[in-house]
Amino acid sequence: AEDAVQETYLTLYRHMGQIDSPKALVAYLNRTAYRVCLRLAQRQKQVPLLLQP
Repeated sequence: AEDAVQETYLTLYRHMGQIDSPKALVAYLNRTAYRVCLRLAQRQKQVPLLLQP
């Protein structure tokens, strides 16, 4: 979960100049967090069982 939060805020920082209003910020954070979580879940599925602790 911490990785998802960190990656979400890093993405927000990189794209700060593109966000115009507070409503856009909330929508951007929600969508970005959703996409980051999906991406992290996909990565976790790709790790072979032998490599998991």
